[in-house]
Parts: sequence; structure tokens; C-alpha cells
Amino acid sequence: MLNSGIYKITNIINGNIYIGSAKNFTRRFITHKDFLKRKVHPNIHLQRASELYGLEVFIFEILEYVELDKLLEREQFYLDTLKPEYNILKIAGSLLGFKHSEETKNKFYRDRVISKESNAKRSKTQTGVPKSEDHKSKIGIANSKPDKWPCAKGIKCKCNNCKNKRNELRKTYPSYHWGKYKYVQ
Repeated sequence: MLNSGIYKITNIINGNIYIGSAKNFTRRFITHKDFLKRKVHPNIHLQRASELYGLEVFIFEILEYVELDKLLEREQFYLDTLKPEYNILKIAGSLLGFKHSEETKNKFYRDRVISKESNAKRSKTQTGVPKSEDHKSKIGIANSKPDKWPCAKGIKCKCNNCKNKRNELRKTYPSYHWGKYKYVQ
């Protein structure tokens, strides 16, 4: 049975709608509901409306079952026809015209958490890949022993002496992205 197609989310209080396409309706419905409950939905219009009116005022309707290769074409038809108020992007499947604010871009990096397992997998994929001399020197700095740092905690220390050392290294190697990730211990 076909489970892909075009859906509509309607706010029964004000009549505003959101149009979307899904490869799997059930999964998409659950994802929308979960994001809205956790207050992390990527569509700020839907998120604010759910916080204002509550989740119970939204109706998830299937408009049309569609084969995967026709999804974007049919979604665009409904975007053009119904002119949904909650859709941020007016072109199906495109981020054309959408720009993240500098604050949001910084949050992407600041709040990124990488587990030890993920970090190990990433490291394994780079094993055997030739590295430039500049890259090797950066790796050496990042992996330097604690005795090369002002205190025993090394690179992760937050004391002023270690902060000064990191700033000194940033000036020496400006292209190296320090502090971009938070590692889970």
C-alpha cells in the first residue's frame, strides 16, 4: 500500500494551514507531533501556534497519495493552490531564499554534542588518509601533552593561563576551529 504523498496540517481555531510531503505519513505525523511537544519544531510558525493554541487544535489530513517520484511536483501544486500560511518556504523541497541568522549558525556549532562512539567512527574513517603538513601540525597542537599547557588539565582547562595559551594558538593557526563541538564524557 502506498504510504507517501501530500498532507495538510490545519489549525481549526484560525484556519491557517501547512502543506508538506512525506515518504511515510505515519512517521512524518509522529515527527511533527514530537517536535511540537518538545518545542523544537524547525517551522517557527507552527511552533508558535502550537504554544499559543495547544496541539489539540491541529488536524493532520492526507490530501493525496502520490508515488515518490511525483512528490515535489504535487506538493508544489498544493502550495500554489492553497497558499498555506504556516509554510516558510514557498518552493517544494527547496531551501532557496532561506537564510539562517548568524545567531542560529553559532548555535549549530556551540550546541553540537558528539558522543565518544561518533567521534571514534569519524576518526576511523580518516585513518590512512594523507594529511598536509599544516594539518599534521594542528593535530599535534590539539593532542599536545598536558605538560605543554600551563596546568595539568591541558587543552580543556578553563583557567586564564590556559585560555591565553588557546588564544595564542588561535592566532598562530586561525583556520583551526577551536571549541566548535562539545564532547560527551
